[in-house]
Amino acid sequence: MRSRLRSVVVSVMVVVLASGCGMSKDDVPEPVMSVIPTAAPAGVELICGMDKAAVEAATGFTVGRTEGELRIVDGVGSGECSLWAKNESLINGALMVVTMFASSSSEGIEDRSRVLGQGFRAPDLTYTTVDGGIWGAVKPDPGYMTLGAVSVVFYGDTVIEVLTRSADIGRDPAADQLALTQQVAATYGLVDTSATP
Repeated sequence: MRSRLRSVVVSVMVVVLASGCGMSKDDVPEPVMSVIPTAAPAGVELICGMDKAAVEAATGFTVGRTEGELRIVDGVGSGECSLWAKNESLINGALMVVTMFASSSSEGIEDRSRVLGQGFRAPDLTYTTVDGGIWGAVKPDPGYMTLGAVSVVFYGDTVIEVLTRSADIGRDPAADQLALTQQVAATYGLVDTSATP
C-alpha cells in the first residue's frame, strides 16, 4: 500500500513538474488585477465579442487563436466561438467557449430551469445585476489559478453561455466572467430586459 501511494505521489509530482516545461513568458502573462469593463473599449482587439486583453487578464493565459463565430439574426444571438491558449499544451481543450442561442429554444428553456434550480443544481452564485448565474469556481484564490466555471445570462430573447477553464491567481472569477459576458452582449447590441417593467 505504501509503495503504491509513493508511486502515485511521484507520478503526480512528475506531471506537475512536466507541465511547466516548455512554457515561455509569452504563454502566461503577468497577473493583471484591474477591473474588467462591462463593454470592450473602443479600438481594442475583439475576440468572440470580448476585449482580448481582458480575456487574458481574467484567464491568465495568452490567447493564440479562435474558432467559430457569433452573430445576430433578427435580433437574436446565435453561434459558438472558442478561444484557445497560445500554448495549447497548457489547457486541455478550449480556454473559453462563448455560445449564444434563443431563450425560447430547448437549450434556453433548459438554461432557465438551471438558473432557477428547478430540476437541476442551483447556481453556485445567482447574479443580482443581470438575469443569470454561474456554476464552478466563483471565489478568488490569492495563491493559485482556479478551475473554470460556466455562466448563463439571459439578455431579452438571447441566452449567453460562457465556459471558462481557468481564472488567474487572485482574480474574482464570478465578477470577471460576468463582465466578459456583458462585453459580448454590448458588442452584439443585446439589452438586458430583466429589470424593464
